[in-house]
Parts: sequence; C-alpha cells; structure tokens
Amino acid sequence: MTRPRLLCSLFAAALTVSLAPGAAQAGPAVTYATMAHQYNATAAAVNSTRALVYTLYNNSTPTTIYPTFAVTMPLAFSFPNGASTTCPGTSVTTSPLYRSGSTALPYTTWYVDGQLTAATPSCTITITVTSATEGTFSTCPTDISGYARVILPPGCTSIRFAVAHPARVVSPS
Repeated sequence: MTRPRLLCSLFAAALTVSLAPGAAQAGPAVTYATMAHQYNATAAAVNSTRALVYTLYNNSTPTTIYPTFAVTMPLAFSFPNGASTTCPGTSVTTSPLYRSGSTALPYTTWYVDGQLTAATPSCTITITVTSATEGTFSTCPTDISGYARVILPPGCTSIRFAVAHPARVVSPS
C-alpha cells in the first residue's frame, strides 16, 4: 500500500471513530416537580368560597426546582380572595410573567413562577374560587399551559356549585 493510500485509510478510520455514537457528554440533569390538584370540596353552594389547591412535590431533594405554569380557570368563576402559596420565592398572579401590566387580560388565568428549594419537599398554591352560576366545573391538565419543569397531574378535578336546598338554608335569627 502506498503512503497516500495508508493516510487516507487512517483518516477514514479516525473519522469513523470520532463520529460513532458513544456515551453522551453528561450535563446537568433537568429535574421536575410533580403536581397534584384538587378542589377542597366536591360540591358547594352557589356564591360560597372554595379553593383549588395545587401541590408541588420536589422528588429531587436536595435540588432546587423552578417550576412555572399558567392555569386557565372556568369562565363562571370569580376569585374572592385571590391566591396564596406556601412555596418560598413563588409568585402567583393574574398578569403574565415578565410582561408589563399595561394590557388588560382576562382574570381567569393564573400565572405561577415557582421555586422548590432543597428544604422544601412540597408546597401548595391555593386559588380561591366561587361561582354565581350553578353547574359542575372541571380543571384539567389541558387547562395548564406554559409549563416548565413540572409534571402535570394525570386527570381532572371538579367542583359542583348548586343553589342551596331550602331545607338547608339557615335563616337569620
């Protein structure tokens, strides 16, 4: 074999080895919070205050996770007491993240920018709700958008608002 042919063969072998699939470079692992959601009652009187509670679980402690998501609530809902959270360093607002408040938006979407620290294995986000409309209302994973670093709950959660039965209405004394 002549010298140029040998170099070509060696170059081809080196190129094949360098392009061959092998162990991927290890980078930082992306961690996710697991989410559960539940209304705090399955039935309530029209205009009574109830809550939708999201629980985030940090299954990767001691890692800090920064989950974000938006949830669009049923149009029949109003939010008498807004929202609260036990998650440190977390904001829950009706304004989209990183957007000025100059544009009026529907008050049915809540935006969560969260943080689960190594010291926080779980925390909750509570959105108070009521409805003047009778009916059964569901909140499902399809109502959650813009999510990152969170595993969505597997199913829907529902609440029924109904007019109180006359026999159960407490009259003022």
